[in-house]
Amino acid sequence: MLCMAKIWKDDDVSLEPIKDQKIAVLGYGIQGHAQSNNMKDSGLNVIIGLKEDQQEKEENQDE
Repeated sequence: MLCMAKIWKDDDVSLEPIKDQKIAVLGYGIQGHAQSNNMKDSGLNVIIGLKEDQQEKEENQDE
């Protein structure tokens, strides 16, 4: 049995259910920064939560 992946396009989904919500990303990990920026660029309200020591590492990587 072969399973095909579903490809979602912008017209297939709506951000309406979450557009007025606050989206929290806890920790960045490898993909967190890019995914947070994508959500923010889509008009969503995104906040980031980092551990104290992780925040300093993230700030140093952004420089």
